[in-house]
Amino acid sequence: MRFVRKMLGKDSPEQLAHKLVSGTHLEDPKVREELYKGGQSAIDASTDPMIRFAASLNDELLAVRKNYEARVDAPTREAAEKIAKARFAVYGTSVDPDATFTLRLSYGTVKGFDNAEGKWVEPYTNIGGLFERATGADPYKLPESWLRAKSSLNLSLPMNLSTTNDTTGGNSGSPLIDKDANVVGLLFDGNISPWAATTATTQRRTARCAWTVAPCSRECEGVYHLDRIVDEIEGPRK
Repeated sequence: MRFVRKMLGKDSPEQLAHKLVSGTHLEDPKVREELYKGGQSAIDASTDPMIRFAASLNDELLAVRKNYEARVDAPTREAAEKIAKARFAVYGTSVDPDATFTLRLSYGTVKGFDNAEGKWVEPYTNIGGLFERATGADPYKLPESWLRAKSSLNLSLPMNLSTTNDTTGGNSGSPLIDKDANVVGLLFDGNISPWAATTATTQRRTARCAWTVAPCSRECEGVYHLDRIVDEIEGPRK
C-alpha cells in the first residue's frame, strides 16, 4: 500500500497516466538522443515527468527485483542443477542435453495451418495484404512512408510465412535457413498454435511466423531508404 501511495500520490491511475503521457517529450528522437549522449548526468538532470516518475520508483523496484532473484531465481537455479545431475546419473547420454549456450537447429516445413475457426490459412502473406487490410484507423493504420511507397512496391511479393518448426519463447530473431544454408527469413512471432508445443507437438497446429528477409529487403529499401543495411544483408547491387 505504501508503494502504491508513493506511485500515485494524489492522482488516480487515469490522472497519473494522462499527466505522464501528455507531459513527456520522450517521443522526440532529439530528446532521446540528447539523453543518450549525456548519459546518467543528463538523465539525473532531466525534468521530463516520465523520467522523474521512473526515477522516484527505482529504488523500490530494484529492491523487489533483488528479493525475487534471491528468493526465487537462485533457489530455482540450484534445484535445476541438482535435477540435471540426477537425470544424467539415471539416463546418461541417452537423452538430449539442455541446449543453453549451444547451437540449436529446428527442422520444419513451410506450411499453412487451421485457425481457431477451422479455416485453412495459407502459409504466405504478401506486401499487398498490408494495404488490403489498411483501414486508416488503428490498429490497421499504415504509416505515411508505406502509403507513399505503394506505387513502387511489388504487392505480390511474399512478406511473412508460417512453418512447422519447433520453437519457443526466446527464439525470436533466429534466422530461417533453407536446405542450402541461405538465410531466407527471420523468426519474429507465432500465433496461438505454438503454445501447444510446450506440452505436445502437433504438426498441424504448431505454426510459426517468420519474415521473408531476402525478397523483402530490397522492396523495403524503397520505404525506409536504408540502403546501407540492405547492402549489408544482401551485398551491394552490381
